[in-house]
Amino acid sequence: FRTLRILSGSRSPVSLRLATRFRRSAAKRDPNRTLTLSGRDEAAVADEFRVLEGGRPWDPQKPAVIIVTHEASMTGAPVLALNLGQELAGRYNVVFFVLGRGKLMDEFAAASSLTLFADRFIAGSGTYRAMIRHATAKGPIAFAVVNSVESHSVIPELGSADLRVVTLIH
Repeated sequence: FRTLRILSGSRSPVSLRLATRFRRSAAKRDPNRTLTLSGRDEAAVADEFRVLEGGRPWDPQKPAVIIVTHEASMTGAPVLALNLGQELAGRYNVVFFVLGRGKLMDEFAAASSLTLFADRFIAGSGTYRAMIRHATAKGPIAFAVVNSVESHSVIPELGSADLRVVTLIH
């Protein structure tokens, strides 16, 4: 378990895909898996998401918008989230929260000022809080768009951070 956690951490020398696979294996073998995330330390939570600098520079004169997608696959909801981010990038610093891997990961990073990746099958409220803190540290967030019911687990944490949330259910 400990070796898998180290190999899946943010400083892991392995690829994002392999780190995600190790993270899933570690979650299955976690001796505390029946416990809630509230007892975990913040360093462990921070390791559960990855930061990808975006292809668009952060403009401190613009507010930011968070767009949450359940994965980066070439399917309906993720493509819609990507298109939405590309459209909003002219007026906002776009921050994508991508909660599952897929072929569009590079496109999400290129279209954003910041992309944060976490595996929704492993991540919990502590991870989402850490992601929101990371995004808000860059600048003010105007609102968040949560694209599809598959991304619902982020909504309570966005609300707790006093962010306005628009949900797209399709």
